[in-house]
Amino acid sequence: MIENQQNVLAAEAATELLTPGQLSRKLTVPTATLAFWRTTNQGPKFLKIGRHVRYNIQDVNDWLYRCKGEANA
Repeated sequence: MIENQQNVLAAEAATELLTPGQLSRKLTVPTATLAFWRTTNQGPKFLKIGRHVRYNIQDVNDWLYRCKGEANA
């Protein structure tokens, strides 16, 4: 029973959706940067729900993992 509850909580966390404002605060980048990344396919995957943009937290985490070590500073 406890394992099922943990699976449900994990599934809910994986489907958590963030607004651009929430993701902006989480990544400490301006929302304009997120908009630029969307138009140039540089950022995390996003969902368009009507006129609203949302980011799945798992997609964001996957994107962050792929970005790790790619800096060309």
